Amino acid sequence: MSTSTSLRPPKCGTAFAILSSLALLACSSDSSSAGPAPGSELLALPCTDALDSVYQGQTPPADWGPEMRGDITQCTFERTISIEEMAEAFTVSDSFVTPALSTPVYKYRIQYWTERNEGEPVLTSAALVEPTLMSVAMQFFVGHLAAYEGEDSRLDAFLPEKREEARQMPEEGCWSQITSTEEGPPSIGVTVGSDLFVPAYVEEVGNCGLTDTCETELAQTWRARWVVDRPAPNTTIPIFHWTGGMDTFISPGFQKCGLDRLEAQGGDVTACVEADATIRAS
Repeated sequence: MSTSTSLRPPKCGTAFAILSSLALLACSSDSSSAGPAPGSELLALPCTDALDSVYQGQTPPADWGPEMRGDITQCTFERTISIEEMAEAFTVSDSFVTPALSTPVYKYRIQYWTERNEGEPVLTSAALVEPTLMSVAMQFFVGHLAAYEGEDSRLDAFLPEKREEARQMPEEGCWSQITSTEEGPPSIGVTVGSDLFVPAYVEEVGNCGLTDTCETELAQTWRARWVVDRPAPNTTIPIFHWTGGMDTFISPGFQKCGLDRLEAQGGDVTACVEADATIRAS
């Protein structure tokens, strides 16, 4: 696509399609179709790009300015979400108020420019998946399966055709390599969970983590492991957290979420932030 379109369009139909794609992070499918995509008449841009292009890198604009935040670089139609499917999603929790649904929703995936630190453009997508997060997910399941179920089971969460490549990456590469686009998950064709994980992990474990809908034995097993991973702090041991205000991997805002949790559980927490530093340590 040669031009960019703002993420802040004047038509509510565009915003609704974008919000729908943000809400359904675990889905992935072929977006190819003949003719105009359903609902495209509501949009401010064609949205005819290939699905894979939503996760490909782009050269940052040379004339970057804050007014360019939200500029869309790629857009594609994925699928239509029925009224029945949306209604089912609202039964996940009693805290959700079921809306009066009258029409299906057209789900689109987008790639757009934003900015975490002033003057530094960041390319992101509606699926909110980047190589570092996918790499960490790979390492997490390999390590936990080895610890809980034995070394021979450490690759069981992955598709058979991906297991050898997924094994080699963390075992043979350094952190900067296995979290990069060039040598990390994208280098073996992994940009979203369904590219790597077997369907049961995408659907059962993934939905458990996103919505706390953990009805199957597999989902309940992993939920219990996540709880064990995050025990309450020992209130007799002081916790000193040192970070940088320019950290682009885990921003201070996200870190504060963890600190608030520790304090809520009675932890003795002291936080120190160096505004101009990029420290990633505690």
